[in-house]
Amino acid sequence: MRNNVAGLQFAYRAIFAGELKSTDRKLADAVDGKLEELKTLLLVRDLKGVDIPKLRRASEELVVALQSASAKLGLRRPTLEAATR
Repeated sequence: MRNNVAGLQFAYRAIFAGELKSTDRKLADAVDGKLEELKTLLLVRDLKGVDIPKLRRASEELVVALQSASAKLGLRRPTLEAATR
């Protein structure tokens, strides 16, 4: 899970962060904050130490923030339905 968050953070920063910061600084800060929160939640010794409800909430909030960011960047809003096509 840590590697997944690191990959998301790398891709976001490399591709979207600069443009989003110039378009909507508050939203860019929210995405950065959610990524950092996820990293912090995963700084545990093993899976037993993961606070699942907090992890779920933070990941869902990240999804909502990224969906909002896509509109600000002129991209189609991603959906789970689109991923299955």
